[in-house]
Amino acid sequence: MKAALLAVIATRVLVAVASDVPSTASIFYADDGLQQTVAYPLLKSHEREEFQKEILRFLGLKRPPHPDKRLFPGPHNMLPDYMVDLYRDTQDEENDVTGPDMLLNRNLPRHFPAYNFERNNMISEVGFDLFDWSEADTVMSFPNHMENSEETSRYRYDVSDVQPGHRLIGAELRMFRNDSTLGHLIAGNEVRLSVFKVNNGAENDLISSVTVDSLTKGWIVLNATSILHYWTVHPDKNSGLEIVISDEKNHRWTASDFGVVDCFIVGYFCAVNEDTHARVKRSVSSTTTEVTYNDMDWSSVIGVDTKWTRSVCQRRTLYVSFRDLGWQDWIIAPDGYAAYYCFGECSFPLNTHMNATNHAIVQTLVHLMYPERVPKPFCAATKLSSISVLYFDDHSNVVLKKYNNMVVKSCGCH
Repeated sequence: MKAALLAVIATRVLVAVASDVPSTASIFYADDGLQQTVAYPLLKSHEREEFQKEILRFLGLKRPPHPDKRLFPGPHNMLPDYMVDLYRDTQDEENDVTGPDMLLNRNLPRHFPAYNFERNNMISEVGFDLFDWSEADTVMSFPNHMENSEETSRYRYDVSDVQPGHRLIGAELRMFRNDSTLGHLIAGNEVRLSVFKVNNGAENDLISSVTVDSLTKGWIVLNATSILHYWTVHPDKNSGLEIVISDEKNHRWTASDFGVVDCFIVGYFCAVNEDTHARVKRSVSSTTTEVTYNDMDWSSVIGVDTKWTRSVCQRRTLYVSFRDLGWQDWIIAPDGYAAYYCFGECSFPLNTHMNATNHAIVQTLVHLMYPERVPKPFCAATKLSSISVLYFDDHSNVVLKKYNNMVVKSCGCH
C-alpha cells in the first residue's frame, strides 16, 4: 500500500513541474534524465497543500503538530538530546534517508558527550533490564509538564497522544543527575531514590526505587511500564509522580537538590495490526486529478527528449525536503529523505540487471507476438526499506517512529 502511495507521490512531484507559475521553493529533487539531480518546486499553493496532506497521511497525522518549546528551557534539553541519540542509532540501516545535514532542527546541539546514553554507564533498579528499543516501531518520550516547588518533586506527564492499536512493550523513567552541592555534603553515603504514583486525596503508591551513591552522576533509569499502562487505560487518574530522596536517617531532599536536571518517561510501542500503523482515512478532493504511475507521460513531465523515456528500468532519484515544506518547527530529523522511484522500459531482451521475474520474461515474449493484447511488463520496486522520523507531537512529546516501505532500494520488471 505504501509502495503504491510512493509511486503516486512521485507522479505528483513531477506533474507539478509542468506548471507555468514561477516559484522559489524547492521541495523535491528528482532525476532530470541527463544524469543530474535538479530541484522541482511545487508551483501552486494548492499543489503544495495537497502534497503536505499526502505526507501527513502516511505519517499518521491529520495536521502538522504545534509543540510548546517552552517545556525544554536552558542549554541541556535532556529529552530531545536522548531521542536524537536514539535516532542516530537507527541510521546504520537507513543510510538513504537524510540529506547533507541530518538534523532539521538546527537549534538542538549536535554532540552530547556529557549526556551520552551509554547503557553501561547508568544506575537502574535491581532486576530491571533495559528494553530493546529495536523491537519497537514507535518510541514516545514524555516531558514533565509541572513546575516543582522547593518542598516537593512532582512530575506530570501527558500520555493522551498514545495511539490506539499500539501495544506497550515497556517504559522507562529516565533521570539525569548532574553535579550538586548536596553530593559533597553527604559524600560516601548512599541514598534511596523512590518514585511514587500520586493519588489525590489518598496515600501515594510506591512504583519503584533504587539505591544511589551520593556522588554518582549520569543516568538513573527505573521501570515505568506499569504506570504508563495504567495512565493510558485510566487517563482521569493521571496525577503524576513524586520523587522522594532520603538517607538511612530519613533525611529528605528534592530531586533538584540532588542534582536531577531532567526527568522524563520513554515508552516503547509496537503496532498490533500493521494496517493501523500510520494509516489515516483518505478523502480525495473533487478538484484533484488522480494519475496512475504507469499512465504518466514522463517525457512531457520531465521536459527531456524521448531517449530517456526509452531507457531501461532502473532506480531514479527522488528526494523530498521536509525543511522546504516548512515543517522545521516540529520535525527534528531527518532533513528530508531519498524516496527514489522506478522508471524505464521493460523490453525484450530482459537483461539480468533488470531483475525481471520469470513471469515478466514470459510476458515480454508474448507481448512481442501479440502487442495489442498483452502489455509489456512494468517497472516497479523489488525491494523497499524503512525510514525513521523524529518529531514533536501536539503535546510536545518527542516521537521516534519507523515507517516501512518508504525507500526504493532496487527496481525490476514485473
